[in-house]
Formats: sequence, structure tokens, C-alpha cells
Amino acid sequence: MKIRKTLIENMISIDKEAISDAKKTALISFLIGTAIFLAFVFFNFEFIAYIGIIFVLLATLVNGIKLLLLIYRLIKANKNDRIEITKTILLILANIPIALVYLKIAGSLFKDRFGF
Repeated sequence: MKIRKTLIENMISIDKEAISDAKKTALISFLIGTAIFLAFVFFNFEFIAYIGIIFVLLATLVNGIKLLLLIYRLIKANKNDRIEITKTILLILANIPIALVYLKIAGSLFKDRFGF
């Protein structure tokens, strides 16, 4: 019985770690993306746009993996954990419209500044 209790405690701990990790990843992605966007807007260097594109691709991959893992955990979670997992999923998904707005503005600026 003690082994079963320990396994359950470990699973709960892993879920909390996964949620915390996903929140940190979403926040860091937002902060780095915003920094790259602002650097491009204010400093007007073409290479910053390319760094931004690479970052968006990498952040999409990393956040996408985190999102899939959270969805899996949401399916397996008990009722109490579902709210916290859902909030974390929404936090990750909130980065999508922000990134799209940044890409739209940066694309317009890139076209105007560099003639592409």
C-alpha cells in the first residue's frame, strides 16, 4: 500500500513540475519574443528579423511539445488538477495571437524598410 501511495505522490509531483515548467516556458517565450520584436522595431537591423523568424520556429516547436504534454496530462488528470492544467494551456495558447501581431507588424516594417 505504501508503494502505491508513493507512486501517486510522485505522479502528482511530476504534474506540478510539468505545469510549472510549461508556465516558465510560455513566459520566457513571450519575453524573448517581445525583446526581439522591440529590438527590430527600434534598431532597424535586418538580421534581427531573421533571428526573430528562427526564434518563432523554435518557440513554436518547444511550446507545441509542452502543449501536447499538457493536453495528455489533462486527459489523465483528476478533477482538481484539470483547472490548473487548463489555465497553463491557455497561457501557452495566449502567445499565439501575440506572436501573430508581432509577425504582422514586423513583416510590414521589413517590407517598408528593406523593400521585400
